Amino acid sequence: MRAHVVARAAAGAAALAAALALPAHAETAAPPPVSAAGLERHVGARLPLDARFRASDGRQVALGDIVARGKPTLLVLAYNRCTMLCNLVLRRVARLVTELGLAPGVDYGLVSISIDPTESVDIAARQKAALLDAAGLAGRDAAWTSLVGERAAIDAVAGAIGFRYAWDPATEQYAHPALLTTLDADGRVSAYFDGLDPEVDAVRAALAGRPQAAATITQALARCFRFDTASTRYGSALMWSLRALATGLSLGLVVLVLRLGRRRAGGGVA
Repeated sequence: MRAHVVARAAAGAAALAAALALPAHAETAAPPPVSAAGLERHVGARLPLDARFRASDGRQVALGDIVARGKPTLLVLAYNRCTMLCNLVLRRVARLVTELGLAPGVDYGLVSISIDPTESVDIAARQKAALLDAAGLAGRDAAWTSLVGERAAIDAVAGAIGFRYAWDPATEQYAHPALLTTLDADGRVSAYFDGLDPEVDAVRAALAGRPQAAATITQALARCFRFDTASTRYGSALMWSLRALATGLSLGLVVLVLRLGRRRAGGGVA
């Protein structure tokens, strides 16, 4: 009787393992906002220099007051309240500053624009201070310009560089590429770089007016977005853990059934 119960349990565990063995593409299928996010390279495109923003110190500025002033610019579009990939990209930019061997604010402009129109100058100021500190530039406010603005201004810049992003109300997050862009001294796009793994020498060359062949940006790694899996709120790691657990349970019960069978055959108690 016990063997029969255990056998049924083993069958149930096997069924659970089979049910969890969904195709990988099914469990990681991206929701519409992620599909909408991406990049279209617009090398040579000029940014909308009349787009107006607020700097982290509260000043109202036009983009042309910040870029296209006779020196190249390193530009990053992200948002400051994001604790996921955006934060990694911004921190990577801070580290990149130390690797370039150039002086931001002097040799090139360093500009970040929030893609979230609800972010305040206070949020931008706090993030900027943390990033300057990480870059070893604490207190040097002129080295990094952090901008916030209205949706129309943000979209004008994003559209000019081919930066596609989308808001997902279900998770209250943005989907967007993790991207760095260099601009030439006239405010035109000169090159694109992976925001997580920029090629330092190539970034330096682009800022020096020698952009190289288009860098490879891995779109699979360039999506800043966190989403639930098939409305179950299980991520891939958890799904694989559940699969392993179910499979292990199934195998363990099968072994137990076999041992019980041997004991019965040998006259043991079942």
